[in-house]
Amino acid sequence: QQTEMYGTPSILLEWVAGVTLTEWIKSFHNTEINSPQSLNRHSTQLSESSLKIITQLAREISKALGNLHDACVIHNNFKPEHIVVHKKLEKDIISVKIIGLGSASLLTDRSEIHLKSRKDLLSLGSIFFEMFTGRCPFDEESDPDFCEGENDRNTFYSRNQLATILTARVPTVFAKLTLDLMKAKGSSRLFHTAGDIDKELFATITKLGSISSKSDQQSITFQLQFPQGKLYGRDIQLKTLINVLSDIGKPGGSKIVLVSGHSGAGKSTLVEHAKRLLKKRDVCFMSGKFEQLQQAEPLSAIGAAFAEYSKEIVQQGQQKISEVRKSIIEAMNTDVGVLAEAFPCLSEIVGKTSTAPTQVHFIAAQNR
Repeated sequence: QQTEMYGTPSILLEWVAGVTLTEWIKSFHNTEINSPQSLNRHSTQLSESSLKIITQLAREISKALGNLHDACVIHNNFKPEHIVVHKKLEKDIISVKIIGLGSASLLTDRSEIHLKSRKDLLSLGSIFFEMFTGRCPFDEESDPDFCEGENDRNTFYSRNQLATILTARVPTVFAKLTLDLMKAKGSSRLFHTAGDIDKELFATITKLGSISSKSDQQSITFQLQFPQGKLYGRDIQLKTLINVLSDIGKPGGSKIVLVSGHSGAGKSTLVEHAKRLLKKRDVCFMSGKFEQLQQAEPLSAIGAAFAEYSKEIVQQGQQKISEVRKSIIEAMNTDVGVLAEAFPCLSEIVGKTSTAPTQVHFIAAQNR
């Protein structure tokens, strides 16, 4: 409401009573821990009454988000800190208000709502995870330098970890609903609107009694899945490779890193993983492998590295080839022919030399 106060133009906003969902979750789960009767006797599963409270609140949050989307507004930063929960004691009713709309966007084309709202729905899955478990679904110990996806800074635990945490607290039906919302790998359902989620929660809450009675016998039915491209137990070695980059560009900053280890220890996998991570940076990463059967070939690993480099440059087109050729010629001068003779693959960049390398004094030859 726009008005004036003391002669100054002012905007009056609604005062929202209650606490943030973050505070509510903390208080609710602390109460659960300190109240043994709230938990099933033989497990850490939430009781039917606790599940009902959380599910009803989850429905209210879904409805509020649905109302926002119906108004063609996308929140873009939907999280527990931006949800206010207020319980009216006299009626035992929980109301929900959404705040923190500073990053929100208003859509002018209603047909875009289903596409643009996916981020909010994904966030809703994370919110449900916290409500059911009292824990954040993000891996706070993950190193941002080792992340590859779009949501690098907020990396989920693996699906196996998420499933284990969820099924320790809630029946499988709630765990699957939450994982599907979070779009964890292997999810089978896709929710298009917040209204779809509300309908699913309503259908679940009507069968809550039978679901809770079977929760003691439930088993984790999720398949053991290992994320593709994830490297385990090599964080120290990976960080060493990445830290070498900090010296590049400094005087004497040229570096060659040798990775040693027994056959099958994962040397190639480590290097390939580092290479993928470094694609985000403006660096040229070259790698070559000393093959046991190629020991008789001089400089075989360096030749393999240059072959990989040449292929990458050629794929980038003629302009890139010309730029690199100019840089090599300026650096090598008359020794370009020596380089091309030692590593024929570089001929694709510098071109084939018409004359043999110039004969030089033995000290210069050694420098070559």
